[in-house]
Amino acid sequence: MASILHEKRDQIRKQRQSQSAARRGGFTAAIVICAFAAGVVGGWLSSELGTSENEDLNRILPSIAAANSYYTDHAELAYNLNPMQQTQIAEMAKKMFGRRLGPPILDLKGFEFTGARFVPASKTQLSIYRYESAADGALTVTFWAVKEDTEPVRLYRAEDGLQLHVRAISDLAFAVSGSGSPTLLDQMAELIYAQTRDAL
Repeated sequence: MASILHEKRDQIRKQRQSQSAARRGGFTAAIVICAFAAGVVGGWLSSELGTSENEDLNRILPSIAAANSYYTDHAELAYNLNPMQQTQIAEMAKKMFGRRLGPPILDLKGFEFTGARFVPASKTQLSIYRYESAADGALTVTFWAVKEDTEPVRLYRAEDGLQLHVRAISDLAFAVSGSGSPTLLDQMAELIYAQTRDAL
């Protein structure tokens, strides 16, 4: 009987040790993956996103697309704020861009603001605002800083199903992307451009 109890205790102890090791291994792997991902993303954000009004859009497009896709799948690596957190959103934008940059107002065009995501990187930081429309689907507005006194820029590009409407003014740039028609997204970009210009 005593030997059976000893065997049971040994089995339980080994099982716990195995579970503990698995948890440690999983936690370590998660840290490694997150650190690697953050380093990779921070690297291409800092090297590829716009710092000049003459930035080649071929370099901007993959970065914006990857940022939106990556942080949709890895929300734990970004700050996620819901529409009820307007004060926090404005404060986070102020830390990034030196001004209280709230979500663009697109209600009159049928787009409802659904949340914000702030992505810190080594040099370039992204402020991503997301919207939904029953008629036109999802729309994303991504802001980043450019050098001061940038001349107004209007760029358009479509690649792999992604439409990107880029505007730059003063020390800010933004890109509008979504599933709507090019005409609609361009209208949204112009509306946001006007709101941003008035806020400067």
